[in-house]
Amino acid sequence: MGGNRKLLCWSMRSWCSVKSLLRFVSVIVCWLVLKKLLTVQVTNRETREISPPECPPLPYLEGNKDCELKMQWMRKMWKSDQCYADWEVDGSECSFYKYLSEVEQWCPRFNAQSAGLQMKSTIKNEFAEVRDDLTDLYKMFGNQIHFQWIKQRVQRMEVNWIAAGQAFAAKFKTKRKKKKVLLHMGLLADESGWKLGKGAFKGSPLGELVQWADVMTSLFVMGHDIAVSLSTRDLGRIFGKNCPPRETVVDIIYIDILGMRMLRNNFNNKFHLIQCKLRPVDSFGTEPEFNNPAYAARKGLTTEWGMWNLSPKQFNNMFPHTPDNTFLGFVIEQQVDTLEQMDKENIALVYGKDEHYFEGKSEYLGAIYDAGLQIHGTISARSSKHVPKYVVNHGVIPGNQLQALLGKTKVFVGLGDPGEGPAALEAIANGAVFLNPKFADGSPQAIAFNEGYKGKPTRRRPHSQHPYAEVFIGSPHVRMVDMSDVESVKRIVTDIIQSPDVGPYLPHEFTWLGMIERLAHQVEMQDFCRKKNEVWPPLSAMQVIVSSQSETCVDSCQSRGLVCEPAYFSEINSKATFRKLSINCNQFLIPETNDEDSAYPAYRDNLCYLQSNNQIFSCAGRQTNARRLCPCRDYLKGQVALCKDCLLP
Repeated sequence: MGGNRKLLCWSMRSWCSVKSLLRFVSVIVCWLVLKKLLTVQVTNRETREISPPECPPLPYLEGNKDCELKMQWMRKMWKSDQCYADWEVDGSECSFYKYLSEVEQWCPRFNAQSAGLQMKSTIKNEFAEVRDDLTDLYKMFGNQIHFQWIKQRVQRMEVNWIAAGQAFAAKFKTKRKKKKVLLHMGLLADESGWKLGKGAFKGSPLGELVQWADVMTSLFVMGHDIAVSLSTRDLGRIFGKNCPPRETVVDIIYIDILGMRMLRNNFNNKFHLIQCKLRPVDSFGTEPEFNNPAYAARKGLTTEWGMWNLSPKQFNNMFPHTPDNTFLGFVIEQQVDTLEQMDKENIALVYGKDEHYFEGKSEYLGAIYDAGLQIHGTISARSSKHVPKYVVNHGVIPGNQLQALLGKTKVFVGLGDPGEGPAALEAIANGAVFLNPKFADGSPQAIAFNEGYKGKPTRRRPHSQHPYAEVFIGSPHVRMVDMSDVESVKRIVTDIIQSPDVGPYLPHEFTWLGMIERLAHQVEMQDFCRKKNEVWPPLSAMQVIVSSQSETCVDSCQSRGLVCEPAYFSEINSKATFRKLSINCNQFLIPETNDEDSAYPAYRDNLCYLQSNNQIFSCAGRQTNARRLCPCRDYLKGQVALCKDCLLP
């Protein structure tokens, strides 16, 4: 009893007065009131501590399911990984919310203008210096079978790469920012099941490996910090298990579509954080109509390869298929570079490693043979069912042997498939004339060829096996042929045999220096993470033209010797542009949702349409009877990705 009295007394006396007891009760009441003020009801069942004084009031979250679920998870799991403490999470509601809004971006920001928590860059004020030694690049490859073909290609061209790097350094004096670049190749991952690295020496398609080898080497020679990854485990080591690393891990990620699936499936909670850093290496191209999920769904353009919701310019193509994407390209090997070095024989080398390409082509090949050319092939030995007996088959041969064979080849024979690969340009670069099969709309050849484009995120349907060779190179290095007209084929081949050798031809954009120049400008100038992108190419290069009815801006610009530039669409999407072009508009319309169309801005019947959705600006868009406003620019001869005003000093 005496012990309890000591607890209730405010003095050292042995008894408590009524006054002392009242004072004690008042203290208890004050404490209870204070406790009540320090808590706030969140739901009927759940309470949390109010934010510390320095934390602004938390926004109302009802309806924001992602944010609500993430807050619940954080309350239970914030101690599961030390990385949360690294991001200043301390167990308070304020720190949870600040992390989820400013780092993982699931919740609205306290203040949209606030810089908030930022990743620390590990590269500060460092500039890229051109390298003249590839030893460290070879160490990255190691002895992995996945990289064996790529490594051999780089080694074979090492002298050329180093010389191109030195030429680039002498030509451009601008200091370039050193970037941390990750190259994730899903097509080489064992998880993809494609086994492309292992099949590279057995006749598998090599176009993608060519491009990856050249991108990787260009970036390394330019002096950037590069890393390569092939698996989900590699990605986990780079990006961490739970929260993003406190320091900037990468600035740019070159990745293929298979790799993006791996990234999204295994790191979905942070995919949106690195989306702006992605540079998908995309052979066929992705047009804006197929890229925006909502628009694609409304227009029936959904495909397993599309709907990534990136900026269309983030997609990097093998050829300049569509100006809506970025032309990344690759390098063409060249055995000889002057006519005097050539030692041509009456040899026709067939384009196609698999015997099924020969099916139904016996009359076409017979016409070439009858015209006086010995026909050779590099066909895998699995079968020869459709291969004529007079074809001299070398089998699948290493790159150096193929280059030697191309050096002797007079005619490189297209069979209509495979389409748009590097082999035709390699033949042209080594002085061979390429027979490029053309397809009439609705013809069996066109139908068969376009089967390969089904499911791809593009409406593009080429009219020849190799559109780039047809449009950007042409005669005498490229001869268009109708495979069904054997007499015409025979006349064309006879003319080639009787004419002087055409000599080697290689567009600058497919040389080692051209590749480095193009990629250097893209890495330096393209930044899809900035909220307000600086317009590049610069507006000084812009020329606005009005298309013909139902014409795309791709065709409209191209017919004037220009190229459509989608970076300018937002600049011309205004009433002022229509007025400047003296277009009579009785009414301006801004269609939304179901009425959106990738062909806008455009006009017809004195009605002028502005684009309401900047994610579907499209050079390739087309609308019946409408005339489009097309933003065009010039381009350098042999370097379509760059313009006169685009170049670094």
